[in-house]
Amino acid sequence: MSEPVFLSLEIEAFRGFRDRQRIELAASAVVLSGSNGTGKTSLFDAIQWLLVGRLGRLEPLRVRRNEEHIVNVYALPGPAVVEADMQVGGSRIHVRRSGRYDSSLLELEMQEGATLRGPEAE
Repeated sequence: MSEPVFLSLEIEAFRGFRDRQRIELAASAVVLSGSNGTGKTSLFDAIQWLLVGRLGRLEPLRVRRNEEHIVNVYALPGPAVVEADMQVGGSRIHVRRSGRYDSSLLELEMQEGATLRGPEAE
């Protein structure tokens, strides 16, 4: 079975991304560059949150739980949304996670039309 491939990513109200941004990833190589504070780390955090539902590297650094951990402070009240189109094996799927620091909803839309939500999608 082939490895999953990210084709595109959409991020809105998540950490360094206030406004909706679409990032095309269907290339043989993707290079990220930019000065500090332009969203490079937020992009990788978005992929982790989309797939895992948490940002483990930030958990021990937080003094108190608050929405700014996930949702962009300028986009409050949120929620944060991260979506991706992926190729998994021979199928194309759309993955979407929305939520805040305390909860999120994962949704998977399969190529065949089936949609999984919540615990089924996890």
